[in-house]
Amino acid sequence: MENHGYPRLQSAMEYLITYGWAILILAVVLAVIFTLNLFNAPQTCVLGSGLSCPRYAISQQGILNVTIVQTTSGPINVTGIGCGQGASPPIEVISEGVINSSSSRAFTVQCYSSSGSPFASSASSEFKGSLVVKYHDQYTGYPHTVSGILQVRISGTGEALSTTTT
Repeated sequence: MENHGYPRLQSAMEYLITYGWAILILAVVLAVIFTLNLFNAPQTCVLGSGLSCPRYAISQQGILNVTIVQTTSGPINVTGIGCGQGASPPIEVISEGVINSSSSRAFTVQCYSSSGSPFASSASSEFKGSLVVKYHDQYTGYPHTVSGILQVRISGTGEALSTTTT
C-alpha cells in the first residue's frame, strides 16, 4: 500500500497545533497584563531642590490634595501653589502656609487643563502636568519658585493619597 502524504499531513497538523497553543498562551498573558494595567506609567510627583511631595491624589473634579515636605535650612512660607497641564499653571494664593524645616504640610488646590479651565476627568484616567510652588524663605525673605512634574491616576474622591517611591 502506498503512503499518500499522510506523514507530511500529520507533521503539518502537529506544527499548527503546537504554534496554536503558543499563540493562545501569549494572547492570555497579554490579556492579563492589559487587564492589570501593567503598562501604565508610574505615578510620580517630583519637585525641585529642598521640596518634595511624597503624598498626593487628585479627584475627578481636579482637586489636588498634596503633602509638601521641605528640607531647607529654615522655615518657609508657601504663598502659592499651581497645578495644571500647561508649563505655567495658574497659581492659587495660599495663606497660612508656613512649613518648618524638615516638616510637612498638606495643601488642597484646583488643577487646570491645558486650555486654562478647571481640570475634570473620569476615575482611573490619568493627570499629567506641572506643579509649581511659590514660597518665601522666612530667614532671608527672598521669594522662590520651584517647579516640578505630577503624574497621577484620578481617584474617585481624591482623598486616598498616593505615596511616591522616591
